[in-house]
Amino acid sequence: MGKHGTFILATVGTSLLNHLKRELGTDAVPPRQKALSHLRGKQPTDPALGAEINSIEHLVNGVKLTTGVTYPPFHLALLVSETGDGQWTGEVLKDYFSSVRRFESADWHTVEGLTPDDPSRFARVGLRSLVRESSRLLREAQRKSLFRVIDATGGFKAQISFAGLIGQTLGVPVVYQFETFPVCVEMPPMPVDFDRESWLTHYDLFTRLSEEGAMMEDEFPFQEVDPMIRELLERDEVDGKFLYALSPILELMHQGFLIRPPRASVEPPVSEITPQQKLSLVESELPHAPKRTREFAMALTKKFPWIIEVKNRTPRINSQRTHLLPKKGDPSLHEVCYSDGEKGVRISIRTTCSDEGHVGFVREALALHLEHC
Repeated sequence: MGKHGTFILATVGTSLLNHLKRELGTDAVPPRQKALSHLRGKQPTDPALGAEINSIEHLVNGVKLTTGVTYPPFHLALLVSETGDGQWTGEVLKDYFSSVRRFESADWHTVEGLTPDDPSRFARVGLRSLVRESSRLLREAQRKSLFRVIDATGGFKAQISFAGLIGQTLGVPVVYQFETFPVCVEMPPMPVDFDRESWLTHYDLFTRLSEEGAMMEDEFPFQEVDPMIRELLERDEVDGKFLYALSPILELMHQGFLIRPPRASVEPPVSEITPQQKLSLVESELPHAPKRTREFAMALTKKFPWIIEVKNRTPRINSQRTHLLPKKGDPSLHEVCYSDGEKGVRISIRTTCSDEGHVGFVREALALHLEHC
């Protein structure tokens, strides 16, 4: 992985700005060029340069972490608060690592809601935005085959601790440099995991809330959501109706499963049965089924080569959403609810699955397919 370079995702606070004010003998925010000139004259390990520069400097020296070794060229993404001081610091650090340290790339990104002015917005919007932005940047780095590491040294304490949780969940090593330490230390792995099956059966809900930010109660059948998941959603009353959003921890759960495939996931063997032979619908039930049930079932038989049979079941389901139903004990059998937005029907899908690796692959594929139906 290291041969392609290293991507460093760093949380940023005001350590640099506070040090510069003391060094330059001023209470005002100094001009960026004056700050950069001052930084050029010092070693990057000098404590006066602040926590971000000190810790990132340690990472460029080939640090061995649990999942690999940091290796040039280096790409840097700085996560700054939604404040003037945060954005000033991000711009100075971007210039420093681009022109002085000659990183391959360096840029800063504002995390919406990450501001001390509104504690409620910080805890809800800020931390959720931190998860989304971090996950987006880490996914981009993953696609480029870069070795990834999170430097959670700078910023608010809540920002630092949550960045650590993000790394643990997404499988990315997290480092932190204490003020009195000359080097970074890697945070020990934690047994952080979520229920992947709950995520799969609510994939449609998680995807919409993550992409849209929030939904009113009449925009989605929230009454059908598992009570445990529904209780974890954030809920605000607006004009007599409830507005739902993902909590930061649910956003993290969603992003973590998007990035990390199921363990031992293996595509099951091809069934060798033609799509038409796979279709086993109960014709007498179709007049009572949701609109386009036949088309939905036929699409499944054509798309997935490991399907053996698709059949509509009774009793019918009173559901307004198309979604994956909880898995059964038989690894070859999977069920989904198909709905036209008014009523639903249980569809059983017999597959060539024979072990848990196959099951994980099939359920991920079905959940993703259902989201686009």
